[in-house]
Amino acid sequence: IMRDSKGVLWIGTERGLSVFDEKNGKFHTYTIEDGLENFYIKSLLEDKDGLLWVGTGLGLNTFDGKTFNRVAEISTHRRQVVSLAQDNSGAIWCTVREKGLFRREKKEFRQVSVPGQTFLASSVLLGRDGAVWASGDNGISRWDGNAWKTFTVADGLAANQPYYITKDRAGHIWFGYHGSHGVTVYDGTRFRTYTSDDGLANN
Repeated sequence: IMRDSKGVLWIGTERGLSVFDEKNGKFHTYTIEDGLENFYIKSLLEDKDGLLWVGTGLGLNTFDGKTFNRVAEISTHRRQVVSLAQDNSGAIWCTVREKGLFRREKKEFRQVSVPGQTFLASSVLLGRDGAVWASGDNGISRWDGNAWKTFTVADGLAANQPYYITKDRAGHIWFGYHGSHGVTVYDGTRFRTYTSDDGLANN
């Protein structure tokens, strides 16, 4: 679910991309008949220019309000685009299931390599401080604009397979795992994990 800069509500579903019309109180759904590459919408991002990026079950599309366009470098993989983010420089980042992490530079997506890390099923997020976070198969990696740092259980993670990431209003980073390990928060200094012992319904 995403609300864009104009206040319009977009919802990705397994049957297309739905947008809520505030005037008549109804949803309109875009499908492959409208130019979408795939019915299954996995991720959404509105960039700084107001262009909508749509991650589907088979690739990546953009939508300018009239036309859906296929992003060839990503869509050729025919995989789920799990997550999308834009950094402060304007670069678009995305994670592609089983293919890894990609960054759009000079209007072209290039795969990102992080030492000791792989991104077979991961998410990407822009932190409040401008750093890019990507959950990987060997911990969670952070790009500060100059270098990568990967955090693991040695740094306080509950497990080395984090997955979904979000941030709160204070800028703290929260994430869950590929497994029953609870939810972990990073406050900029340390990691703390909450489990069912702390009140979670399930780990």
